[in-house]
Amino acid sequence: MKSKWLLLLLWMCMVARPEAWGQEVKSANTVAEEWIQVNSSSATVLQWFEWIEKSTGIVLSYNPAQMELGEVHRIEPGGRMTVEELLHRILSGYQVKIAFVPPRKVSIR
Repeated sequence: MKSKWLLLLLWMCMVARPEAWGQEVKSANTVAEEWIQVNSSSATVLQWFEWIEKSTGIVLSYNPAQMELGEVHRIEPGGRMTVEELLHRILSGYQVKIAFVPPRKVSIR
């Protein structure tokens, strides 16, 4: 009787795992695709960066010489957006590239 249950469990595991059937398995979302709730407000670039790090646990890596960290940006309207979208809003007007480094780091160049 135990062997029947074991075979059933094994079969269920095979059916539930798409990679067992040669199907592509999508990886987990990157930090770029994580959602964050942003209230409409004004803050400096540095304050926005600190808020993102504190709210999400993502580490932002950037060269402060490439941007004016004291420049105030207003995010309006607020709402639910991805981390990538928020960074693009904060850094609008800058020629930067955003790269996502696993597991929880964002490089801004």
